[in-house]
Amino acid sequence: MFKFARRIPALATSTRKDMFGKQFRRNSQVYFTNCKPFSTKNGDKKKKLLKINQKEKEEAEISSVRAALLRKKNKLGSTNTEPASPTKDQEAASAAEQTPEGNEVEMHGLLPVHEMYTIKFNSPILPYSKFPLTQNKYIQQFFKRYSKDKDSVEKLIGVHFLGNKNLNAKDAIGIEIELDRGSSNMNVVESKSFKRFKIISYNAATNFVKAVEYTDRLYRTRNAEGEKIEMTLQQIFETQDCPDKPHFEDLINSEIADLKNTWFQFNKRMNSALMMLPSEMINTYDMVVKTLPVPNFEYHRYRKDMTLFEMFNQITCKMAHYYFSMFQALFSKDQKGLKKQMKEFLEETDPMMRSKKVTYLFDEFTHLLDQKCYYIQKTAEEFKERSKQAMLESAFQKVLENNKTNEKDKFQKMLDDTKEMPDRIRKIIQEEIKALESRSGDMDSARKIAFLKHVFRLPWDRRVEAYWDVQYSREILEKTHYGMVETKERILEFIAKNKRINSKKGMVLLLTGPPGVGKTSIANSIGDCLKRPTAVLSMSGQSDPSHIKGSKRTYVDSQPGIFIKELQRLEVRNPVLIIDEIDKIGFNNIRGDPSSTLLELLNPEQANTFSDNYLDFEFDFSECIFICTSNSTRNMLQPLLDRIEVIEVPPYLPTEKLSIAKKYLIPGFCEEYGFQEGKEEISFTNASIAKMIKDYCGYEAGVRNLRKCIDRVFRKVVAKIDERDSKIEQESQKKSKLQKHTENEEAADINQTAMLDDETEAAHYQVNSENLDKFLDLSMNDDYYYQNINKTLPVGCANGLAYIDSGYGSVLKIQFVKKFSLKKKDEDDSIEFVVSQTGRLGEVMKESLDVVQVATLNYLGEEIEGKNEFHLHVPQGAIPKDGPSAGVALFCSLTSIIRNKPLKPNLAMTGEITTLGEVVAIGGVREKLTACKNHNITQVMLPFSNKKDFEKLPDDFKEGFEIFFVKDIDEAYRVAFTDDVEGIDFQAYEKDEKVEQIFSKEEMMENNRLDPLV
Repeated sequence: MFKFARRIPALATSTRKDMFGKQFRRNSQVYFTNCKPFSTKNGDKKKKLLKINQKEKEEAEISSVRAALLRKKNKLGSTNTEPASPTKDQEAASAAEQTPEGNEVEMHGLLPVHEMYTIKFNSPILPYSKFPLTQNKYIQQFFKRYSKDKDSVEKLIGVHFLGNKNLNAKDAIGIEIELDRGSSNMNVVESKSFKRFKIISYNAATNFVKAVEYTDRLYRTRNAEGEKIEMTLQQIFETQDCPDKPHFEDLINSEIADLKNTWFQFNKRMNSALMMLPSEMINTYDMVVKTLPVPNFEYHRYRKDMTLFEMFNQITCKMAHYYFSMFQALFSKDQKGLKKQMKEFLEETDPMMRSKKVTYLFDEFTHLLDQKCYYIQKTAEEFKERSKQAMLESAFQKVLENNKTNEKDKFQKMLDDTKEMPDRIRKIIQEEIKALESRSGDMDSARKIAFLKHVFRLPWDRRVEAYWDVQYSREILEKTHYGMVETKERILEFIAKNKRINSKKGMVLLLTGPPGVGKTSIANSIGDCLKRPTAVLSMSGQSDPSHIKGSKRTYVDSQPGIFIKELQRLEVRNPVLIIDEIDKIGFNNIRGDPSSTLLELLNPEQANTFSDNYLDFEFDFSECIFICTSNSTRNMLQPLLDRIEVIEVPPYLPTEKLSIAKKYLIPGFCEEYGFQEGKEEISFTNASIAKMIKDYCGYEAGVRNLRKCIDRVFRKVVAKIDERDSKIEQESQKKSKLQKHTENEEAADINQTAMLDDETEAAHYQVNSENLDKFLDLSMNDDYYYQNINKTLPVGCANGLAYIDSGYGSVLKIQFVKKFSLKKKDEDDSIEFVVSQTGRLGEVMKESLDVVQVATLNYLGEEIEGKNEFHLHVPQGAIPKDGPSAGVALFCSLTSIIRNKPLKPNLAMTGEITTLGEVVAIGGVREKLTACKNHNITQVMLPFSNKKDFEKLPDDFKEGFEIFFVKDIDEAYRVAFTDDVEGIDFQAYEKDEKVEQIFSKEEMMENNRLDPLV
């Protein structure tokens, strides 16, 4: 436990260490330090005071014993003789026996018995803790019974009986409580005496208990053997095996929370009081505050070896230090009261009582501060009225003469001009305006003015006229985005529907697709199609519902939600609001669930009654158009998805990326870097762009990496041009100096003319497949890993197809090998089939492997004999792999190692199988076939159920493929190992020669100005 030493120097300046060991200086201030009592005169005086108090307690106990003995003696002996003169002990006994009313006081040992009225709680109450009134089921019963017995009640006690049984009333510890009669109801609060009582007996009929004061500062607990013992709070925390230690930790956490709330309220009151205090007091306050250690309520900021008990003591001591120093600085005349408070605090040894005293002292300090501010303000107002009345009256007259309306009249005019405000809301705003004083500078009026400003900034009567034009929208979408045929058609369908019904309502759409495919940009284009203001709201990582619905006006720095703010900024009530990255929004936490909050806004049936916490009334969002974007719908709430129309945005094909680069990306960078046609221009060959997509973009779904690569090429070209121009300028300066000393002026003129001709000639720079590597880093693709992947594979290997969460497909190598082991003599010839695996396979893929083992054993039958041990490995073990589409590849690879027969070359496969050998459908057909195109694999095995997905693909994308649609593992075996494909659904397309033609028809520029630079 901390031992405190106090010191109140008159004018001395000293240097000590604070709680964290830092040096500080104190000048005429009270301070505490974590050390043993000083061996000074003050320490000796404190020891003497403790001895005197101990003697007084012993004398009081002796006198009470004597009084009890005399009382018993007087009861036993009663004679008719005249009583003798009373002795001093008899007088003390008689004084102890009689109360002020003349009634006899009942004693329990050496302590008087108190008769107290009981309120029971349904949860345990530790000493000096806050009792949970909101969870108390007996509170209503207590008030009904108390109204009948209140005339006979002097004291109240709050207590919890073990198991809520009256039989366990004895030895229970209770807290003295009081009834706080508020303005509207009656509240039960803890008494300011902070006394505890130990119950002797309980009468259930009268609801009274007999109790004695519990003053031993010990806490009832149990040891490791379960025996009931009494220990101090420090002993409880020093004991490692105390089973009740968590309960006392909850008690201290509750007290720390109370201290934190007290500290917050005190600082809040001080900030408002500093506006009223004189400058001398403010300067003193600032000087003292800079030297005081501030209590820290964050546990992680303390040393790791500190216990919760030590942190609690530090917080209590720092707050006491702060109080005494501030009291001495602001109320320097009341030194006697300060010394008394310090003496009481230092003599208190129980940490919980110290915490209560600190809370009480801060409450008293706030009360004194309010009184002082009141008299200061009152005096200032009287002074102003006496000395400046004439000036204020003249200024007021000038205001009236200039017809300057006050805030109240201004808001009233705004309310009258607002036509479409509902009557119920208009009534609320009218009451707020009436409550606003014309000349008020307090915080309440400032809040009301800020609230009214937010209300009238809302677009009550302002909206954009609905514009639904399908042809205009198609032109905008085609101009801004390439491809996306199905996505554009879905958007145009919604526009055509609203045009048909002349709708003034909004709509809710969700654009979902991989990163970089243009979801946010096409959402912005929808705003351009409808000719409405557009705002993008990012929800990535938002975990606080108040960001969406705002915070209550009672909070400090309260504000409306982000949607209300955007309507105020756009100044229309029917804009296009883009909610970006809605799938990355935070889920349930201690503050609430933002996803559920969005459900209220995005529900078309509830959007017209969306209530913001700051405004505290409903506002109609039903005319807004909400467009959400996400990378996937996996992490979104299902009720939210049910209310939103989902539009898929597919990944780009390689040919689409080539067209996007030529039509959008390269012209944009030319304009950004200042390249103009006819003066200085730069061009990219199709082969260079195709090589960039294939080798440097990592098979991405969108065009973000492609944009970065093109931007880097432009930066390097500009850097090389600037370096060349610097060299030419230096050479020209050298030549000009030489020409001054030469006699051949004609030759100099010829050289200068030639240089001018070179400069005026249009410079053309070409980036082609040969010089592209000099502008970019090494390729992102692993050429060795995918080398010969479309040729004959070893036995036990197969090419599976996978879908990556980033939105693109990948070729997955499946490799089975046989594990050889020596057969022991005592082993039998029973069939055993064991398969181990590596490569960070997920749970779904492991289950697929188990199903494949069963299906393979059933399919091969008697071919499997003896002990068979195989090992499966999927390369690139650092990458986790999972998904329900590897069954066919696992089957073909396992069958290959069992029969020692390789698969056909140039073949990839995907599909899941069942234990009966059926091949079921999978997802990501477009992405997986794109991976095959990237690696020149033309033969692909797909489930028959995915035939409809393949037929939706563009015809130019299907070129070069030979697709086998299999229904079971027998057809898969025939496609993979034999040439017998009779009865199997098969589709073949012409060879795709686009890529070969791009590279073969590449035209290199003869006088390429870029070659000398690189």
